[in-house]
Amino acid sequence: MVRHLISVSDSLDLRLSRSGEIDCKNYVRLGYVRLTHGVYGRLPDETGLGAYQIRRQRFLAYVRAVVAAYPRGSIALFGPTALQVLGVALPASLEDWEHCHLLVQSGTSRPRRDGVVAHRCNRLVRPHDFDGLPVRH
Repeated sequence: MVRHLISVSDSLDLRLSRSGEIDCKNYVRLGYVRLTHGVYGRLPDETGLGAYQIRRQRFLAYVRAVVAAYPRGSIALFGPTALQVLGVALPASLEDWEHCHLLVQSGTSRPRRDGVVAHRCNRLVRPHDFDGLPVRH
């Protein structure tokens, strides 16, 4: 069963601190929130959304921030994160809204961030692009 999908790709304004335009000292003044280390964004409007939709929208914003922090092609979403991004209804015991699971090829640097779980693989198969996110499934 696939639940109603929310796309935040068009409404999420992401900025990386390495661009030099935003940092930990001025992001609040500029109207951004810190999504993860070095990545700031403006979250979409949550009015009129249910509890599940709000949780999913915030999770998608966080996942987009994590993906934006790493070079394209070096990681792919994996496991429960990939399934939740795809909108697959998981049993509550398998849902993981606090962590972003990534697949990283062996021999490459492993992401070390709070809330990111890196899984290693021998060969990273080219991920599929789903709404701008690299999904392994």
